[in-house]
Amino acid sequence: MALAVLELIGDNRLSKLISYTVFPDLYAGDKQQYTETLLEIALRIKRARAASKRGLRLLSLSTFGVVRSAAGDSLRHVANVIAVFGIEVDYDAGVMSFKEAVKRLEAACITAIIYTSPSTVSMERVTAGEFYVHSLKSAALRNDTL
Repeated sequence: MALAVLELIGDNRLSKLISYTVFPDLYAGDKQQYTETLLEIALRIKRARAASKRGLRLLSLSTFGVVRSAAGDSLRHVANVIAVFGIEVDYDAGVMSFKEAVKRLEAACITAIIYTSPSTVSMERVTAGEFYVHSLKSAALRNDTL
């Protein structure tokens, strides 16, 4: 199943190189690190296929070291972060629509990739507000933006 909707917002930093990490699953026992432009990351996201949200790999706009968590075998934990290049938002409150989120990110001049998950199979789900944002600007974390 493919992603339902993907938008690239902003154009001033779409060609900037960003280092990021992809984890194969929630357990994050393994990782792959890449350096690509935001546009290349968006194309990678757009090509992603999975039967459900749980089948997707995790993307973090941070790089991670090799230290595993004390509680398990995970590489994805705060003490293992080497550098942060952007933020991720997993929005599933169902209050704000996808279109409204795009408008708010544009109004705040935030360069971002915003997209829906494979479980968003209709425009009704997009309207209900379930989406992800990968942004290069920390202002996206402000309550008045998203």
